[in-house]
Order: sequence, then structure tokens, then C-alpha cells
Amino acid sequence: MGSGVWGFVGVIVGGLLTVGGQTIAELLKARAAGTERSERRAQLSREFQRSTLIELQVAMAAYRAALAEDARQSLPGRDLEELLAAARSRYQTLLHRVSSSEVRDAVQGWETQALLWFQRDDRASASDEAGAWLSAVRSAGEAIRATE
Repeated sequence: MGSGVWGFVGVIVGGLLTVGGQTIAELLKARAAGTERSERRAQLSREFQRSTLIELQVAMAAYRAALAEDARQSLPGRDLEELLAAARSRYQTLLHRVSSSEVRDAVQGWETQALLWFQRDDRASASDEAGAWLSAVRSAGEAIRATE
């Protein structure tokens, strides 16, 4: 074979190696970008859960205070009913955003005990409600620490 043929083969092989190298480099860049996007999404998800859990604890306290105020009133007024409805709505909205089933179960367990206790149902006591409250707050706190 002549030098022209070898030159032609060299150009073809060099071109193929260049295209192959660029393809591999682009694949590696895409993989790295995908990994970075996944890590960023996971970080944003943890931050969202953390802020949701913190807001949920605040909403639970507001809901508990509204339930207690409602229980103190013999005939609750419209303002108190609106306060209670708003507190419960905020609480429920945040509760459904929580990804941890353990936290949701503990918080719903508290709500069940709180509703029974504040409505003066004989199936619940102050200590039942307080125990459920501590369990729910502890569970939410542990979940908050897990997002750090």
C-alpha cells in the first residue's frame, strides 16, 4: 500500500478516535450533571421536609391552643370557630406534606387524643393527650434532626 492509502486510513482512524473521544467526554459530562441534579433535588427535598416539619410543630401548637380555648368556652363565638378552623386547616395542610409515615402517625395519634380530651370524652385523659403530644413532638423533632 502506498503512503496515500496509509494517509487516508490515518485520517479515517483519527476521525473515528476524535468522534469516539468526544462522545465519551459528553457522556461523562451528562452523567456528572445528572448526579449533580439528583443530589440537588435530594437536598431541596430535605430542606422542604425540614421547613415543613418546623411549620407543622408551630401549627400543632396553634391548633392545640385553639382546641384548649374552645374547650374553655361554654358557647364559643364565631371568632373562635374561625380561629379553630384556620388552625386545623393549616395543621392538616402541613401534615399531608410530611413524607415520614412515622411522624404522620404520631401526629395523627395526638390529634385523636386531643379531640377526645378537649371535647371531654371519657375515652381520653389529660395524661393521654399530653403523652401523645410529647410523642408527636419528639417524632417530628427526630425527623427534623435527620434532615440536617
